Amino acid sequence: MVVAIITLAWVITSGLQAGETDTVRVSGVVTDDLGDSFPGVAIAVKGTIKGTTSDPNGKFSLIVPENAILRFTFIGYMTREIVVGTQREFNIKMVAVEEPIGIEPAKSVKLTIKQSERAVADNRFAF
Repeated sequence: MVVAIITLAWVITSGLQAGETDTVRVSGVVTDDLGDSFPGVAIAVKGTIKGTTSDPNGKFSLIVPENAILRFTFIGYMTREIVVGTQREFNIKMVAVEEPIGIEPAKSVKLTIKQSERAVADNRFAF
């Protein structure tokens, strides 16, 4: 019984120690095309919900697994993916997309008289 408890305690502490060595703190600065600090960029560990955003000076800091891939995203800018590896400091330059992705001009839709009446009736309760 005592051996089982000691073995269990050893397994738990070994697992915790292994988990501690598997994660690292990464940090850096995000800039825009002109080299200015870029606040509000979403920085996430790919495949997880773990992440942060760059602060008003474009700086960020995050604890991640050593083999993590960091995704840097901001609307209107190309998504960047960086493998952490042995690097701990990152200087990320975000590049604007010339033509926004996923945004298309609105298309007009012709409604029948009945559909038009229904749309007006439904919209009275919208606000």
